Amino acid sequence: MFTSRLWLLFLLTLFLATGGTAVAQNAEAPTQLAVEIRFYPGLDPAHLTVDRSRKRGIWFARFPRVAGYTPPANSLPLTAVNIKAQQAEEGVRVWVSVYLGMIHEEEQQISSYLLREGEATTAKELSAVGVVPFEFKVVRLAASTGEMPEFKSNAPSIELVSLQPNFSTLPDIQLALRNVSSKPVHAIEVVTLQDGRPHLHYMPQGHEGQVLIAPSGTLQLTTRLVTRGVPGPDNYQPEALGNQRIQITVAVFADGSYEGDSDKAMAFLGFQKGRKAMLSRVVDLLNQANESAGTSSL
Repeated sequence: MFTSRLWLLFLLTLFLATGGTAVAQNAEAPTQLAVEIRFYPGLDPAHLTVDRSRKRGIWFARFPRVAGYTPPANSLPLTAVNIKAQQAEEGVRVWVSVYLGMIHEEEQQISSYLLREGEATTAKELSAVGVVPFEFKVVRLAASTGEMPEFKSNAPSIELVSLQPNFSTLPDIQLALRNVSSKPVHAIEVVTLQDGRPHLHYMPQGHEGQVLIAPSGTLQLTTRLVTRGVPGPDNYQPEALGNQRIQITVAVFADGSYEGDSDKAMAFLGFQKGRKAMLSRVVDLLNQANESAGTSSL
């Protein structure tokens, strides 16, 4: 019974640790190292910058499948390939996993690799789960700044304070936003568009369901720009494309109201409701374990 209680406590800790998604607001100096990821034949590779003190990640919903592969019976569909990287003492450590389920209900670890600058490898283990293997290479990129994008907010309560380029490994923008409403904001969606087409999007939200931006408060974000790969002598160099716009598509408030895209707001509110239900279930299991342990000790 004691082992069961520890296991339940571990699940609760893990759930609370992963329940909220927060965007780092203080980026460290870039290493200028990046993982060049070849994920789809005929497309330019993607780049994942490498930090010294923390993992960075990127996941891909578009990738080629192994012809004729049949997934295990009753398994969730494989919907994304997740790549993470961090600088290690001997080089760069790259982790590969896959997400299962339409909302990434499960994560399955696939493999990890240690690469030095200039070294390349192929994630052959991905073929065992029906994905054509990705290719990785650790490259050094010249730090650059991108062209200043436009800004637009579909949520009237979220206003721009400042917009400035970063001198970084991959072109990105430092963004400062203010909540001019009297209500706390729990989440916003940030989308980067190029020629009017959305390319990059993410949803900063308060940690573990807490407030993201207080009334009259501000939030600083680092937002990637859309790039293309320019072939070089040894690797591709990312170059920011022109005609870009950073757009706030929705803001969701603490009282459940929202401004902007209703579909995105409903998706987030549904996620919040599910998180509360799951937390309540875990707490009930802990209480049951405690009651059983008390009965056993009598």
